[in-house]
Amino acid sequence: MLTDDNFDDKMIAEVAAYASVLSNPMRLMIIRKIALENECITSDLQLDLPIKRTTIIQHLQELKNIGILRGNIKGKKLYYCIDYEKLHQIKLFLDSALSLPTPEFNCCVDLIDTNSILPVKS
Repeated sequence: MLTDDNFDDKMIAEVAAYASVLSNPMRLMIIRKIALENECITSDLQLDLPIKRTTIIQHLQELKNIGILRGNIKGKKLYYCIDYEKLHQIKLFLDSALSLPTPEFNCCVDLIDTNSILPVKS
């Protein structure tokens, strides 16, 4: 069990949840598309992304669940926008969670270069 007061089990679970949602390339594309247009409806995303509408809706829901997206109803359409305050909080949270102490020595200095052995995915 970690003893660092700034990194408890709840924080580990929260960081893992954010990282899991943000690890999907399509979700990152959705965030970027919405950011570029300031707001977006599902049908706009469907025109620009190579996935089905139902899959887009699932991705939007995941992003909404962690608080990055908000939805606004205008007429009969649901517009999505980025909650920049929440996104900033998540970025700070991830940065804090991944802020590791600098080691006194580099344990990997004299090890075999695994990049020459293991294939690198492109």
